[in-house]
Amino acid sequence: GNVGTVHDTECDSEGWIQVRWDHKPSTTANYRVQSHRDLVKLSHQELCPGTKCPKGHLLKLFTTHSDSFTCDAPTCKVEQPIRTNMYGCRECNFDLCKKCNANRDGYDNSPTTAAKRNAEAAEKKRQETEAAAENALAARKWCGDFTTKFMRVAREAADCAEIDLPKVVQKISDLERELANAPKGVQLPFKNEHQEKCVRLY
Repeated sequence: GNVGTVHDTECDSEGWIQVRWDHKPSTTANYRVQSHRDLVKLSHQELCPGTKCPKGHLLKLFTTHSDSFTCDAPTCKVEQPIRTNMYGCRECNFDLCKKCNANRDGYDNSPTTAAKRNAEAAEKKRQETEAAAENALAARKWCGDFTTKFMRVAREAADCAEIDLPKVVQKISDLERELANAPKGVQLPFKNEHQEKCVRLY
């Protein structure tokens, strides 16, 4: 192939063969081959694209010998099954799955990409903080408006004539429905307290 040569011509009982890289004879890895098409596909793969660990060590292709390996890319963190091809740095115990290694944006520790990733993370955090502040402000406003409505209905319930009871009961029911659909930022104690107050109004 263009990057590797079959080292073991005999497959084991499960179809695994060993491949030695032309440009690095001391480096080998195991691949599972079930047909001639798999060999053709294997010979055209970019098997060693030169990704590095966070400390700058070149990652080496290897095959997992157990199911305890996990991809260390920040956006992945997926556990890998046994006999899976990964790229790793044993000195730093840093490993990437095949997909994250091929996708340079998945984990690229160059200064430019690292700065971009940090800027994106900071911007995401800023947006989340702003959204949380907006949600809290909206929740406080909702609680204030609801309390005003509740006080008004409570006065009507206390002063209403018997003939007006159905209307007041409907208003209490509307309050309960509105309370059940309160915005996410409304605290549970507030909801429970006013739910009990609505029940007492009946």
